[in-house]
Amino acid sequence: MVRELAVLCPRWACTELPFTWNHARFLCKKNMKTLLVLPFMPAKNADKAGHRLSYDIIRTLCKAGEVHLFLIVRQAEKNIPPELVALCGAQNIQVHVMGNKDILKEMLAGGWRDYPRLSTRHTRAISGHLLAYCEKQRFTTVRFEFSQTFKYASDLKKTAAGLAAKIQLSIHDLQIQVILRKRSLESWLFYWAYITECKMLKAADQIIVLSEKDKVFVHNLLDISSTVTVAPPSLSPFVYTVDRTPGGVRKNTLLFWGAMNRVENEAAVLYFVQHVLEKLRAAGYLYQLNIVGSKPGPKVEQLACDHIHVTGFLEDPSAYFASSAIGIVPLSMGAGVKLKTLELLQAGLPVLATPVGAEGIADASGRLRVMDLADFERELVQLYEQ
Repeated sequence: MVRELAVLCPRWACTELPFTWNHARFLCKKNMKTLLVLPFMPAKNADKAGHRLSYDIIRTLCKAGEVHLFLIVRQAEKNIPPELVALCGAQNIQVHVMGNKDILKEMLAGGWRDYPRLSTRHTRAISGHLLAYCEKQRFTTVRFEFSQTFKYASDLKKTAAGLAAKIQLSIHDLQIQVILRKRSLESWLFYWAYITECKMLKAADQIIVLSEKDKVFVHNLLDISSTVTVAPPSLSPFVYTVDRTPGGVRKNTLLFWGAMNRVENEAAVLYFVQHVLEKLRAAGYLYQLNIVGSKPGPKVEQLACDHIHVTGFLEDPSAYFASSAIGIVPLSMGAGVKLKTLELLQAGLPVLATPVGAEGIADASGRLRVMDLADFERELVQLYEQ
């Protein structure tokens, strides 16, 4: 078991992962009737990568057959984007809103027995609506996207509609990996998360994971008998057309790419600027930094100066991918395969990443350098002097 646990550690060598893939190709069977269950509202131009990825999955599924959506969302995101209506039809979209009171009520009713991170979108009332909808529609496939929805799969498996449909669970990050990354009290909750996750995953006929590492993990440590398929995420289309001609790349220019309203992205940028970039510049290594991504907060906006460019949202960030010399992914927290790292690599940039930023990714081109955050300064000094 120790050998299997080793795959949890981001410091170990990354597994091979192709950069291009149609995330829903394993579902493509003509005349399918699919229900996709999601814990948020997907959108084409959403700030968060998971929301955009889910929209891409829906768009591809719609080419293969009829698609219905069952969305369990917070109050702030209850409005359905018009692009979803255009894809699926308003009549095929079910939206259920839940708040903190619903979560508390569910916990008091016995939900506390399951690991909380896997139960934040589950209520008995919504489960009843889901089961009734599946009974009425008789789907050929019911796909649960993201771990917060998996508890509903266990509920569905017990019904006639669940037995008739193929149940798929799409894992974006195994929760027992999430807690093992933490150096806190939560690391002691491994067994609780392990039992809960095993129970939920056993409801699946097919499990979809984002990397070979997760496939090994599911087979060897969780001992799940379901078919496990590796499904690397699709990337933003612009990264395939970036023109990085030598004359257009600005030497000693760094690029951080990501939604800046994400806690892990903001923390990474603030730390990098304070503890790496400013120390480098004080020592005469005059790096420039482009921070490209939507919704930067006040702390990030205040970084803007003659050597730090904060762009905010850009419809097409290709110019920054073309002109920046090095991509950086100095993340100290976060979960799953990082789209930002894949997209930087696909666009042709050399990338410096922490183990968290490179998790589940291998780079055949040799442009990905993985190191602890404390080593970024030394590495950038060496690159500057080359």
